[in-house]
Amino acid sequence: MSPNTLAPQDAGARTISVVVPSYRRPDLLVRCLDGLLAQDRPADQVVVVRRDTDEETRTALEAYVGRVDVAVVAEPGVLAAMARGVDAATGDVVAFTDDDAVPRPDWLATLLPHYDDAQVGGVGGRDVNHPAPDEPARTVAGAGRFTAWGGLLGFHHVVEGPAGDADVLKGVNMSFRRPALALPLSLPGSGAQVHFEVATSLHARTLGWRLVLDPAAVVDHYHGPRFDEDQRHRPQPVAVRNEAYNLVLCLLSYRPELLVRRAAFGLLVGDRATPGLLRAAAALARRDPATAARLLPSLRGQLAALRDVRRGVRPEMPAGTSAAPEDRSTAPLATLPRLRILHVLNDVEELGNGINNVTVDLACAQADAGHEVTVASQGGGWARVLEQHGVRLAALDQRRRSPSFALAPARLRRIVARVRPDVVHAHNVTGVLLARAALAGTRVPLVATVHNEGPEAKLMRYASASIVLSEAGRQHLLSQGFPAQRIRVLRNGTVDGARSRSREPLPPRGLAHPNVVTVCGMNKRKGIQDLLAALPAVRAAVPGTVLYLVGDGPDREEFERQAEQLALGDAVVFERFQPRPDAWLAEADVFVLASHHEPGGLVLAEAREAGCPIVATDVAGNPNMLDGGRAGLLVPPGEPEVLAAAVVRVLSEPGLADQLRAAAREGVEDLTVGRLADDVERVYRGLLAGR
Repeated sequence: MSPNTLAPQDAGARTISVVVPSYRRPDLLVRCLDGLLAQDRPADQVVVVRRDTDEETRTALEAYVGRVDVAVVAEPGVLAAMARGVDAATGDVVAFTDDDAVPRPDWLATLLPHYDDAQVGGVGGRDVNHPAPDEPARTVAGAGRFTAWGGLLGFHHVVEGPAGDADVLKGVNMSFRRPALALPLSLPGSGAQVHFEVATSLHARTLGWRLVLDPAAVVDHYHGPRFDEDQRHRPQPVAVRNEAYNLVLCLLSYRPELLVRRAAFGLLVGDRATPGLLRAAAALARRDPATAARLLPSLRGQLAALRDVRRGVRPEMPAGTSAAPEDRSTAPLATLPRLRILHVLNDVEELGNGINNVTVDLACAQADAGHEVTVASQGGGWARVLEQHGVRLAALDQRRRSPSFALAPARLRRIVARVRPDVVHAHNVTGVLLARAALAGTRVPLVATVHNEGPEAKLMRYASASIVLSEAGRQHLLSQGFPAQRIRVLRNGTVDGARSRSREPLPPRGLAHPNVVTVCGMNKRKGIQDLLAALPAVRAAVPGTVLYLVGDGPDREEFERQAEQLALGDAVVFERFQPRPDAWLAEADVFVLASHHEPGGLVLAEAREAGCPIVATDVAGNPNMLDGGRAGLLVPPGEPEVLAAAVVRVLSEPGLADQLRAAAREGVEDLTVGRLADDVERVYRGLLAGR
């Protein structure tokens, strides 16, 4: 059957599939399907999953040929059935309900509009119990949330009021956008596998998705018979143990910071179906022996889960089936548990080193967002800025020629043991190798940013994920044998970082005009030799042009000799390293970056923030930093004549410099450190969700 047979939609419309696992409850299933086929907003596809041995269900489905898709599963358990249903589903959104539930006519029409928000990954609603439970009538204004002690406030059956954010959706009434959806591969339990939705929901939340609970999206739940050890009101002890185990394991796998509080809460209070000591005592006092009888299996299940969590056991989630939201809004991240992050790099010296600069800004932004951030390095001048933002410092000398290098692995292991990071982020090859050794035997993910793509970069493949700053960088890593699924392409960012905010305004430098400014290391990879070779042609067309070279490096003396050979004299000023290059950028008539290779030059973001007209080479990360050439002129590398012609255009063509200044500033907000920090955090959370 075509997935659109039930309800043809406009070509651009969002599609939804509804998955219904069913086992030996044909009369209830018929009522469920009749409700689904009578929706105000019809489903694009309905998938019923039946067991291969279930002839009762097969017979009942004969009446729905052409209207319902049928999938067959051999493995018992609701998770196997749901996974088979997801495989068969074709919709952009996959909704789930049970065969003993009947969705009300406006169910799908109420769920779907919430997905207009690109940050919403899942939407669920209320399930009204039939017959009504033997408990006082009440309604609550919020449901599906965990308390600060790790208790689950379910109440999906009595929730009322407006739609709001939730931690957990209920399996009988939930839906997920495809990229947010992942089901545990297995959990204890032969049938219901209670609390699987905790793992599914928290997995999506960890990736950065919002979950919405809308009480207006209602299904009527008739609680049909079960055919396993979990008999609802008279479960066997093994079912209670499994329920308690699943809840604690799924919760603490994604919220490890609740370990101690949840252990205390579970022992003393517990949840309604998995009581602790006080809840069981209260049950006995009100002559409720059934609840009290749950105490021992509940405690056994919780203790088993706590033991497994400490051993690193987690619900196994399918790899590569879910992803973080594409929208970069920080709102969902702000609602997620804070992380403990450990950065590893050589030092934090103020030497114009791009690795140091971006890592300092990133660490400060992460600390400002509420994370616990530690930087392990040899230290340096930027330490004061890190400390001002609450970043902790740990001494680590990883220089390979240092006498103390042999002690570095043990030292980093001690740092890891003290910090107990959720994720380690290394910024050079040595840091990756040391961190890999220090994390041996743990489940802590290791992230590496490949700032330079030299011969040693191939050793960064030992990280759980490698961040590169351009598509060219990704292709380079692929050529080095990196697994594609471990590569993440992010755009660099340095605008509005902690380093720049810590600076006092500088007086004008009084540069000569017209001028050309570059800020970079003095080495051949930066194309300084091309810029010098282009200068005579620039001066011939625009007399008096002065070139300012801001930076230092191993090839500076060779460039000085080249300037002498070209008889450039005072037309070239070697400024050497300057801790505040922004003073030169502020007075630049044209900024040039003539690199032969550039993974993702931060200086281009700084030049755009300063509003410089920019000329850069069309290599690696430069086009990405210049919005594909919209924010500056791109020229081929290693061609001084073409470079000279572009510089002359900027200096002489009426209106072009002003046009390029405006283009440089447009969209510069996408080059902020805050945006980069959000993107990096989503890389972290994707790895944590897939552990």
